[in-house]
Amino acid sequence: MFGQLKAFAKMQREFSKMKESQTKFSKQSVSTTQPSKGGMVLRPQITYSPKYVIQGVSDPEAVRKTIAKQETQSQRDFEAKMNNLVMKLMSAE
Repeated sequence: MFGQLKAFAKMQREFSKMKESQTKFSKQSVSTTQPSKGGMVLRPQITYSPKYVIQGVSDPEAVRKTIAKQETQSQRDFEAKMNNLVMKLMSAE
């Protein structure tokens, strides 16, 4: 029983570490440095918050591997989206 509680506590710590490591960018509105010249800077809010789906896994090591695999895939998806955004912004100039 104690071993199961210890494993559960370990999983909870890992989840809390991952939640803390989420990348969040501060939201800022459109700002104009010199209104007469019309220059402006756009700073969109970008929030990276992956979701983890764990079904039928009770072994802490298996849970860790599942989360690591999903985290890696989530980071790749986020990087791809950011690269697409940057390419669209650069081509719009």
